[in-house]
Amino acid sequence: MGRRIDDPAFPNLGNALRPMGKPATAPKALIAIDKRSLVIPQAPPLRDRDYLDWFALLPCAVSGLMGETVGHHLLMDRKGGMGMRESDDRVVPLNVGYHTLRPDALHRFNGHERQWWEQWGIDADLLAAWLRESYIRDPRDIEAAIAIIHKCRPSAWMR
Repeated sequence: MGRRIDDPAFPNLGNALRPMGKPATAPKALIAIDKRSLVIPQAPPLRDRDYLDWFALLPCAVSGLMGETVGHHLLMDRKGGMGMRESDDRVVPLNVGYHTLRPDALHRFNGHERQWWEQWGIDADLLAAWLRESYIRDPRDIEAAIAIIHKCRPSAWMR
């Protein structure tokens, strides 16, 4: 035997059951969802302004040039939706040319981001993880971070 629509155990279908011709009513207040309480918990994205500022002290992962370096948030395998910035723990150093200005810049690339990194022979996921670990260990040890960048792409700066 089926359940009745007015049965409290029946799923709430909201406006799906409203009669035709009657306007839908807007919710009185939007409630933020705590994503940590979902069936598959989702941690909020890490935000660390000091970590992003630290990237200005590093060379570009592609060119090896110092100065005008910004932290690029990796967008491949993203966990958020479009228009949502990736967590600050998935960041790699790029100078503004390779980030946005050059014709072959990452944000002008017409393809998947992973392909852009592969053309330079750089494992961006590994680089981001190693740099984050280096920063947590000692943010003042810039030489260790530079060595990590060299290790992830030793021949990139020979071009």
